[in-house]
Amino acid sequence: MSDLRHTHLTADDLDAWLEGRLGSARAGHLHHCAECRDLVERERALVEFLGALPRFAPSPGLPDLVMARVQVPQPALATARPVVPSSRRPVAAIAASVLVGMAASIAWSLGNRELLDSWGAWLLGESSRVLWVGVQAVASNLLEQPWSQEVRSFLSAPGRFLPALGAASLVYASGLLALRRLMALPTAGVANAR
Repeated sequence: MSDLRHTHLTADDLDAWLEGRLGSARAGHLHHCAECRDLVERERALVEFLGALPRFAPSPGLPDLVMARVQVPQPALATARPVVPSSRRPVAAIAASVLVGMAASIAWSLGNRELLDSWGAWLLGESSRVLWVGVQAVASNLLEQPWSQEVRSFLSAPGRFLPALGAASLVYASGLLALRRLMALPTAGVANAR
């Protein structure tokens, strides 16, 4: 960590000085650094100058004058005519290009079967490797947590683990029953709102 006495004041430090809450370490730097003292004095003079300026308020009728000059344009959708294609040729050209592209893709795939198989094998191998590295990273991170030893000791004692497992199973089963009830179709006796 750098020594704050040897670094110049930041904008936050200037604000703190103006508000009278600059820390003692930063105030010590201000005592020894002529450049920062000059900056602080110029900042103080600027704040005093701005504080001495008269405050202006707009006249009470200004909003009405501004709004009287505002012209709201008509929405473009209200004046635009719908665009109707004059012929079916553009649609047919697009459909033909899509079909030709699909046919070319199928032909290339059939001609390069070994290449596609090698890409698929490589992708499967890499994805399984990445998945395994991710599982290992998560497991090692969990084992390094300070609470992992307590969890291992809790799981190693069946007298404590089995009741907790039973309670969790009971909560899970009740959640399933509640979900089943929520997803059930209404009976015929329920009146439909119209």
